[in-house]
Amino acid sequence: MAKYKQYTEEQLVTAINKVKTGLISKSKASKLYKIPRKTLSDYILGKSIIGKKGGPKPYLTKSQDSSLANYVKYMSESGFGLTRKVLQTFALSVTQKSCPSVQKPPSKKWCQKFFKETQIILKDTQFPTEISSCCIITRNIDEYFKLLHSTINKLDLQDKPSQIWNADEAGFGKETDQIKQKIISPTGTKTHTDSK
Repeated sequence: MAKYKQYTEEQLVTAINKVKTGLISKSKASKLYKIPRKTLSDYILGKSIIGKKGGPKPYLTKSQDSSLANYVKYMSESGFGLTRKVLQTFALSVTQKSCPSVQKPPSKKWCQKFFKETQIILKDTQFPTEISSCCIITRNIDEYFKLLHSTINKLDLQDKPSQIWNADEAGFGKETDQIKQKIISPTGTKTHTDSK
């Protein structure tokens, strides 16, 4: 079992300064201030930085987290709730813009933490098409078709219908082939099936 840290940040700074100025040895500073010798060496050599928290680097920045949460909520309110897999794919895409070396989407554990922090939950839905159609407004339809038209032109797909796929929150393909999945929704909202 790992020992709990027995020294303060102030003691660490004092120990580093005393070792660097030659007042005491690393070994003596380690014993005197109850700082593991390896830890003290790492700080002296600059491998560790005082005040920087340990642990894994967050998958997304707070700003990216907030933007993604707002997008998820917007999609849910528009009747197009996203699945956890789609959320993970979006998170990976956002991360790769600043760190192209990242190849894996975030874990389920990350999703659970994201849901908790952003007050988003997973809900069952049996009728994704009905949910979508009950939330449609003319403005949304116009925006959708403008975006579709510009995307088809941008990707040069005007004469390539076989390369255009239909997808919704339940996945790709025919409705009968789709597996019932949970969609992401802000806490306290109702899906179409909740009201039945």
